[in-house]
Amino acid sequence: MAGFNIPHVILQPLQQDVGYKTEQIVPVFIFHKILCSVIGAYSIRFMLFDVWVALLFGGIGYGMRKLHFPIAPLVLATVLAQMLETSLQQSLLISRGSWFIFFNRPIAGFFMTLALASIARGIWLQVRSHAPEIAIDDADE
Repeated sequence: MAGFNIPHVILQPLQQDVGYKTEQIVPVFIFHKILCSVIGAYSIRFMLFDVWVALLFGGIGYGMRKLHFPIAPLVLATVLAQMLETSLQQSLLISRGSWFIFFNRPIAGFFMTLALASIARGIWLQVRSHAPEIAIDDADE
């Protein structure tokens, strides 16, 4: 992490003494961060594939930050994904591939219905919030 602050320490006197503008120095910071990330990705296994993966996910992360995606659900999904996959495989093996095991018992059916209703409500609210509003004109009275 300290490596990301080195350009700031080096270039700060240039901005103050020589009179470089912030618009001229910011691309140097961005280039330095990308360069450090590429070198770090390559130095682990010395494979160019790792560099492309790092650049791909860096681009995805940048896009998600610009579109204001929350980070907490992604971290939660990353942590829970392996356990979810293992439990799903076990359940499907027990039921011999039948998906009705998730609706078999009343409590399981209740929670699956609750989950599906929650997803449907979220989609409905999202669609409704982007729908054009129709103004009712009361001036006719």
